[in-house]
Amino acid sequence: MKAARAGDIAALETLIEQAPHLLNARCRAVPPFHTLLTEASYSGQKDAVALLLERGADPDATDDGRLTPLIRAALRGHVECIRVLIDGKATIDKGDMYRNTPLILAAQYGHVEAVRTLCDGGADINWQSSHYWSPIATAAYCGKAEVVKLLASYGASREADPEKQATIRGFHELATWLRENPETSAVEKP
Repeated sequence: MKAARAGDIAALETLIEQAPHLLNARCRAVPPFHTLLTEASYSGQKDAVALLLERGADPDATDDGRLTPLIRAALRGHVECIRVLIDGKATIDKGDMYRNTPLILAAQYGHVEAVRTLCDGGADINWQSSHYWSPIATAAYCGKAEVVKLLASYGASREADPEKQATIRGFHELATWLRENPETSAVEKP
């Protein structure tokens, strides 16, 4: 795991060569039991991510929280890892145990460029989690105005009522913006 976390390509190559069965194994030493690819993705090590995918790592492997490498990269806003994973055929809308997709989680944490990359990569901008949260409603609830505006520019549905979510949390300026810019394409797509 240390090699994946540090992006130590030489150590990863040696490990894969000497113990190929570890490529998709989940580390049982420390929960949440990541794979090498999940650890590299979470740590923002794009070259390690690329190597592991090239060598056959499962881009959709999950840890005990059902978090994929793409979700882990999105949580941290690691745009380059997100691109490598999308190119490596990671399922872009695979959700965690609550059906939170990489896009929902990137929106929650305000990672604007990660949100843009996921949208451009084909993520479902209107996906709803098991709690009926869409990316735009999640971003509004968390006060991530720049993400809300970006998602609106991609045509995100207002069905999950992001204005209400912003109001509940006291983000009145954002709620006003949502009210004054109804429905889709409120902002020119960058």
